[in-house]
Amino acid sequence: MTRVFVRCDYDAARERLIDKLTRAGFTCTILESGAEEVPAGGHPPLPDAREADSPPLSGASCARGQAAEVSPAARESSSPANEGAEAALLCVPKTGRGGWAEEAISLAESLCAGLVVVVRREDVPAAEQKLRGRGASVFAADVSPAMLAGALLSAAKAGERLAAAAREVCRLRERLDCERLVARAKVALVERRGMTEGEAHRYIEKTAMDERLPRRAVALRILGEL
Repeated sequence: MTRVFVRCDYDAARERLIDKLTRAGFTCTILESGAEEVPAGGHPPLPDAREADSPPLSGASCARGQAAEVSPAARESSSPANEGAEAALLCVPKTGRGGWAEEAISLAESLCAGLVVVVRREDVPAAEQKLRGRGASVFAADVSPAMLAGALLSAAKAGERLAAAAREVCRLRERLDCERLVARAKVALVERRGMTEGEAHRYIEKTAMDERLPRRAVALRILGEL
């Protein structure tokens, strides 16, 4: 499943953009930005929907014409990685709004999604400068539908790799935290029960095995008892 999270600062353009993406075969989720409504013509032009005779985009999973999902900004805490989804974040920011680049980067990281940014053509160089080194793709608002779709699919693949890396980092962090906790429990056994370091190690390992508990639970119990 390829999901596109859309963060658009232009209320007048948001629904049109969602319609174009769903017609192209993406599953879309709107992330509310709290942007003010702008007059007609006050937003960047957006790519036209693909022609009816064009073949479906490779990797897309949403049926043509499917309604977009609408979610509050709180949806940011739910990573599509947990749903087995490939995800991209499409941002259409008001580049004059301070902090938009940092917000987009943070949001993409929290969603484990690749980042694609669409801005006015004259703002492309400045946007690229702000996002340099972040793996984001920046396009002018008149980018072709096919090119935008390809960028979103590529970003979704990048998001998949980001999610895998995030899971590995989390696993290693949990392992490190456990080792630190066990080390503290060993020190407590040595200092307060007169065990040697080897005896403390064997005590924790044997207790965990005999009681079928993780070493972390045994260490926490030791520290709570001493």
